[in-house]
Amino acid sequence: MGIHERIPPSHLEAECAVLGAMMINPDVAHSVLRRLIASDFSQEAHQTLYKALVHLHARAVKADIQAVCEALEMTGRLSEVGGASYVTSLIKEVPAAGTLDYYVGEVARTAVQRGLIAAAEQIRAAAYEAHGESESLADWAEQRIFGARRRRRSLWRGEHLSDLLMGYIEQLEVRAAARQDGLCGVLTGFADLDQMTGGLQKEDLVIVAARSGTGLSGWGLSLARQIALHYGQQVGILSLKMSQEQMVARLLSMETGLPLRQLHQGLVEGEEWERIVEAMSTLSEAGIRMQGPASPSPFQIRSQARLWRATGLDLLIVDDLHLIQATENAARGAGSPQPNSAEIGRDLKCLACELGIPVVGLVPLLAPRASKTPQPHRSDVPAGLEASADLVLLLHRDEIAHPESERKGIADLIVAKHHYGSTGTFCLRLDPQTMRFHDPLDAPTVPLPSLPQSREEE
Repeated sequence: MGIHERIPPSHLEAECAVLGAMMINPDVAHSVLRRLIASDFSQEAHQTLYKALVHLHARAVKADIQAVCEALEMTGRLSEVGGASYVTSLIKEVPAAGTLDYYVGEVARTAVQRGLIAAAEQIRAAAYEAHGESESLADWAEQRIFGARRRRRSLWRGEHLSDLLMGYIEQLEVRAAARQDGLCGVLTGFADLDQMTGGLQKEDLVIVAARSGTGLSGWGLSLARQIALHYGQQVGILSLKMSQEQMVARLLSMETGLPLRQLHQGLVEGEEWERIVEAMSTLSEAGIRMQGPASPSPFQIRSQARLWRATGLDLLIVDDLHLIQATENAARGAGSPQPNSAEIGRDLKCLACELGIPVVGLVPLLAPRASKTPQPHRSDVPAGLEASADLVLLLHRDEIAHPESERKGIADLIVAKHHYGSTGTFCLRLDPQTMRFHDPLDAPTVPLPSLPQSREEE
């Protein structure tokens, strides 16, 4: 039998067992609905039956054989599934209570296999017919494979609201079980920020902007270090401006407390070597992966992130967004090697949604705002990035513009946009020798700058 004649994998016994179990014991429906959607069933009749069960469950109607048959009869689809006799026959396939999980898993497994086969066939056909840019085709192919493997639910699939509600309730239960003192996202280690946001949320795009010289890259590495070491999360850093060696040196400086300049110049002796060895042992256990420097296109960023996500990734940091290069076609069309901020914002937001993790983009503010204060403003952030972001943070150090400032070693973290709640300003402590940002221990009681107005208020 040739490759084109092979029958797509399915497990009809498992499909019948799951449907029968849901009708004979409606109490199991909740656990099944959290794991399967209608398209996971290989037979159209089984898909129709499952949709009817979902509909009844959403209306809090006991989904027994009679209710299912009546629901299908009302929509004129009872005969399509084989009539009442076929629906009744399914209860004969009901598995023992302890084996239902196995059958649900088999339905899900074969659905993934069919999805991968379908994706592979579509990629093969597209590759033969492609005449455009190869990079965009490769990106599309990666999305098909990654999506089939993860079986992610999406509004774009046109699912019924009842299906989507079940998926959301599942996520809500996971969040409730994983809460730590009311926090349910990826914790940053900056206590005030975590209290306001509940942690960085899955599928969120976080834009962090600062004026030149503020230490934006140092803040990003401080974030990665705290998330990985304090909370055991897996962090990926795509640096478009620093080499891997530079990032390693900065992390070692933060961990040992030795000035970064001292490490760069090799001025290490005596017990300082012991501190370095100890720091190496600690950092080696951290789930941090890094790539750089480069000027990748959005496609290359997505490709690297997908590779990391396949083996575990909880947060992605991209530094800095101004250095992202456009794809070949986009560059030809725009006459510039740089994509616009709207394109970058959309790509990063879509990547966060696809991978199901927060994506943090670092953005240097290149030109000062025409104002009496050098404090960054939400309107300084490129509009395309700000529009796509769920959370916009502005990092400010008063001492950069005012060397005589009373707030030396203090940075203001301004929450300028927050989709899930309030905004505000917090202060962080900065060690200028290591460029490590951390929560203040004894921050001076100097009034913080007022929060800048949002675009809507201007």
